[in-house]
Amino acid sequence: MDRNKSNQSQKPTNIPEDIVAIEFVNREKHIINFVKDKSLYGFFKYGPQLKNPQIGDLLRVKLQKSVDNNYYQVISLQPAQPDDACEALMSFKGPIKIAHKSGFGFVDEIFIYPKMVNQLKLTNGQEIEGKAVLSYNKKKDSWGWIGFKVEVANH
Repeated sequence: MDRNKSNQSQKPTNIPEDIVAIEFVNREKHIINFVKDKSLYGFFKYGPQLKNPQIGDLLRVKLQKSVDNNYYQVISLQPAQPDDACEALMSFKGPIKIAHKSGFGFVDEIFIYPKMVNQLKLTNGQEIEGKAVLSYNKKKDSWGWIGFKVEVANH
């Protein structure tokens, strides 16, 4: 038996398991953008083992970085456990400040998409709460938080 072929088919065993958050899902291309923290983020192709991935879902993954920028090969992937945590997700609550011309809003440093502002019929200063995911903005070359689950806060 050719020793090189045998070694190539074996999956690496020394790769650590990480808890990552889904930051974006491209359903047509079956690609997930993920983030663990500001030092580990990127994207990978997903298969049928993920039935309906959603922004904010946590995954337990073993990933191997490819030579192509932030593309990763999935060594193992499974949904995270209920008690798992990831520093790329946070809860928030506060009054929204809406930019009237563009329709987007902010709660502190958390960006709220115009679509959410419109769907919930939010008004400037209204108390909202939700969950946000850490996201890298390539155009601005900076990190920020994006609200992905937003609702009007109950008083």
